[in-house]
Amino acid sequence: MTTPSITLASLDDPFYYLRNMQQIIRFCLTRYGDLWLESERSQLAELLALSEPAQGLLVRLIMRKGHLFRLNKLVYAEIPNVTSALHELAGAGLVTLEPALALSEVCALARREECVQLARHRHPEQTFAASARKQDLEEVLLTGPAQNPQPLAGWWPHAPFAVVALSCTALFTRLRLMFFGNLHQDWSEFVLTELGLQCFEPVALSEHSRPFQHRDEVNAMLALFELQERMQDTCAQNVPLPAPVACEWIEYRRHKLLFQLGRQAEREGNTALALAHYEQSRHREARIRALRLREKCDDPAKVTALAQQALDEITQPEARISLGRILQRSAKKAGMVVPAPASPAVPVSHLPLPKPDSGGVEAAVAAHLANDQVRVFHQFCAGNPVLSGRGGIARRRQPPLFPPLLLSWLFIQYFTKLSA
Repeated sequence: MTTPSITLASLDDPFYYLRNMQQIIRFCLTRYGDLWLESERSQLAELLALSEPAQGLLVRLIMRKGHLFRLNKLVYAEIPNVTSALHELAGAGLVTLEPALALSEVCALARREECVQLARHRHPEQTFAASARKQDLEEVLLTGPAQNPQPLAGWWPHAPFAVVALSCTALFTRLRLMFFGNLHQDWSEFVLTELGLQCFEPVALSEHSRPFQHRDEVNAMLALFELQERMQDTCAQNVPLPAPVACEWIEYRRHKLLFQLGRQAEREGNTALALAHYEQSRHREARIRALRLREKCDDPAKVTALAQQALDEITQPEARISLGRILQRSAKKAGMVVPAPASPAVPVSHLPLPKPDSGGVEAAVAAHLANDQVRVFHQFCAGNPVLSGRGGIARRRQPPLFPPLLLSWLFIQYFTKLSA
């Protein structure tokens, strides 16, 4: 089946955001037809069959932050009857008109003066000034035993506002991930592109260019995103470990998350858990952090052997510098003498060229390497940190840390583009 193309809707159309979302849904249903559950496909198809105001209101809610909204804040010129649209969406199971709320969510939705009324209702024995701070009011309201969520009327029978909740947040988070291939981008990308504030290079789409080939890969990315969010609100010990998946780029992100969990556990003082996370991660810094932790609690001779093994296996220059320092420190503590690690051999190639009549050496190299199928660019980098660093070394009259490099502060970047 041919994947439908995406054409940005004009901002002159009051429902421009809906036109874009309709195209995204059709695009993802076609391109990832084998990755949707039947219930998900049915729900998306049912959405496309709703009236235009109902669809537009749903997309408006999806593009807003959070999943709970005050009804009196849903005012859109292109949707004159919001109440009718909400009932249509509720009938399709896409929104909930009277959701169960935690008291903290009620406080978050209420304004300061409304929190004063709520506090007076729930604590009639106390006196609350009309000028009381919202933070102080929330502290009083949320103090005490936790209670189960309930509709707004259960907390506040005469609340001056009503609340609606999105019931399809997970579905549209999945849709956004499958369309963009990540969750860093959001639906505002279409508006920014239409305004000319950003642009993307068009690429040919094929079955093999899909970022996700199996549904478990999508589930893994969603799980990693959820764990990343949970890390901000809980300790590392309470975050479950993500399961591996047979996809290289997703595995890279999984190992990065394991490294981040190790860092959080280390900051919390949980050395054993931090070591467990580091040793499961293949992140480029995980092994170094594990050895630094072992320096504090393990036998120096054991750390020396592990550092030497890491040096034999790792070729990254930055990592080798850190490993060399760990090796020397642990060997000194163990009473051992180890030679400094040898510098890796740097391959050198010579390219004799005639002296250019005009321009620099970099331009002459770029012109020589370019052909009908390859375009070569060179970029000049000022290298301010390098300049200031060399100046500091000169003032202190110390020997340079690194030997001089040919074409220092100049980097030739190659961008290869095969002709069509």
